[in-house]
Amino acid sequence: MNYKYTSAENNVVYVIDDDGLCRSSCLASILPEGTVIEPYVPPIPTPVELLANLDADNALTQRNLREFILLAAQAFKLGQPIDIMAIPGVAKVAQVEAEAQALRAAL
Repeated sequence: MNYKYTSAENNVVYVIDDDGLCRSSCLASILPEGTVIEPYVPPIPTPVELLANLDADNALTQRNLREFILLAAQAFKLGQPIDIMAIPGVAKVAQVEAEAQALRAAL
């Protein structure tokens, strides 16, 4: 019988039978002293999961929207061209979109 941690918290283990199947789990604290437990290895995220994380971590903020509106209003008032890449939030959006395009290409 083998044991493998179920998460990075290292408090619950899978009990892996001799046939390689996991049919149960238990608290690591109840295992006998000296029991060898394989470390938890987090799964590699899929491109879909990475895209979802990228979207969640980089949602359009109210501040980015306000900065754009103020810059655009000032540019229109003065009759000047608008350089939206000067807004830090817009530059970040362009960077994130480049990362997202690379992940979409991996699908």
